[in-house]
Amino acid sequence: VDVFKEEDAYELIQVEGRGGTDLREVHQYIIDHRPTAVVIFTDLYVTPMQPLPFNVPILWVTKTKDVKPPFGDLVIMNEKAW
Repeated sequence: VDVFKEEDAYELIQVEGRGGTDLREVHQYIIDHRPTAVVIFTDLYVTPMQPLPFNVPILWVTKTKDVKPPFGDLVIMNEKAW
């Protein structure tokens, strides 16, 4: 989890892991921390996230063109950006 505030400057986001994505932990984190927005980088080859008990903007960022998220907005990044 990386948390950014408006005044934070950043140049690089380190991505750790590779495979085995389980959105249950992401779902619970959103419920526990109630962020103002969520950005999820994923290939979307996961079990769909269950609906949330409240509204929060979710942006799914992927390079996968043939899979859709269960809700929220989708951005498909150019392969070179990964």
